[in-house]
Amino acid sequence: MKCAGTSLKTALEKQGILFNIIGSQIGLKKGLLKHNCVTPEAVQRASRMKGFDEAWKWTFVRNPWDRAVSNYFYMRKASYFDVTFKDYLKLPFNKMPNLAKAHGRSLCYYFGNTKIDFIGRYKNLQEDFDYVCEKIGIQTCKLPHENKTNHKHYTEYYDDECIELVANKFADDIERFGYKFT
Repeated sequence: MKCAGTSLKTALEKQGILFNIIGSQIGLKKGLLKHNCVTPEAVQRASRMKGFDEAWKWTFVRNPWDRAVSNYFYMRKASYFDVTFKDYLKLPFNKMPNLAKAHGRSLCYYFGNTKIDFIGRYKNLQEDFDYVCEKIGIQTCKLPHENKTNHKHYTEYYDDECIELVANKFADDIERFGYKFT
């Protein structure tokens, strides 16, 4: 979902603990992961499993306007489509490739009503990841930068219409996490 999931997964796997933590704390199995992200269905299933409520749950979020630019360039790099940024933002959900659908959903959609104990911010990625490492009792490490997309600062891709398209599409995330177009 372009919130450093692959980088986080890689760093944790190097310590040999990603699936161990997920598996032991909330019972998720590797097969429940799609595109290196936990699906809403997996969260719903896990929430019914023994130990879920006691597990310390964490995630990372990213400014929706920044995330949309990163998604766009990621999809182009993967040759999923070749449209302008504005046309990408206007694509009806049912016309998007499956991976674009997964990356294009509101982060609140994935959380549902699940209580998250710590929400890290992409803009504070290393610092917040260090906090997660300390909290779960593992050694901190420098995060790799996986799945990097090359583009200018996200604000350079927007006009008023594009700002509004993202604001409408990700209104839940913007409200819940206090994001602004800046």
